[in-house]
Amino acid sequence: MRSIRRRLSSAELYMYGRKGVLIPLDDYLADHAPNFYALLEQYPELRQGLTMPVGMPFWVNGKWLERLGMQEPATTDELLAYLRAVRDTNLNGNGVQDEIPVASVGITPLLDQLKGAFGLGNRGIAHRFVDVDEETIRWMDYFFGEEGATLFFMGEEGRTYDKKPDGSLVFKESIAQAEGGLTLDQALIPYVTWMGGSYPGFVREAYFQGSETRPEAMASAEKARPYIPSEVWGRFNFTEEESLWMSTAGLDI
Repeated sequence: MRSIRRRLSSAELYMYGRKGVLIPLDDYLADHAPNFYALLEQYPELRQGLTMPVGMPFWVNGKWLERLGMQEPATTDELLAYLRAVRDTNLNGNGVQDEIPVASVGITPLLDQLKGAFGLGNRGIAHRFVDVDEETIRWMDYFFGEEGATLFFMGEEGRTYDKKPDGSLVFKESIAQAEGGLTLDQALIPYVTWMGGSYPGFVREAYFQGSETRPEAMASAEKARPYIPSEVWGRFNFTEEESLWMSTAGLDI
């Protein structure tokens, strides 16, 4: 499955919120997004940074479906099973397991094909990102919890990472010391979707073990600890008037 990635600027969020295009989710978070709500309670700075101042069908190879003895996928689980079967079967008969189960010119077409399964874009092409399904909120909230964050950032247990007796997570050697000169991030690309773009989630060291949490990076961070500012500001959310000033006179300054 692919993650939903979509970002509006703070100015757009404020503008559309005032116009009623976007509605406040405050009253829904406790019941429908418990993981995200817990993070807001634990880290008040997250709430400050987020508070404003006021499907296409699946296209599959019919001949391969017939050879695999499978029906045309109707759910994301069935699609995943089909893609794995293509990957693991020598369908072109060349004796080499080189079948590519899915291809695209970029991530956007894949998201367009899958987002309908998660309640997005189901009201016509004029409203590609409108969501009226509470299940989608719960799906996104899943990635703010321990299980979802582990899956999103670390991949599959036993395949990309192992859990040590003390509960800590460590990438398998095939990922951490990948062959062919691949970096850790490059070795992870086939298994996770967090690299590049926006995503639902809160990055924490326990679940995120990219290059930023490598021993050498952490050692450098420790050297900088004595110089960390006593107060760190998050991204500002401006009013409409402030946004206008920031994009004109403020930009010139």
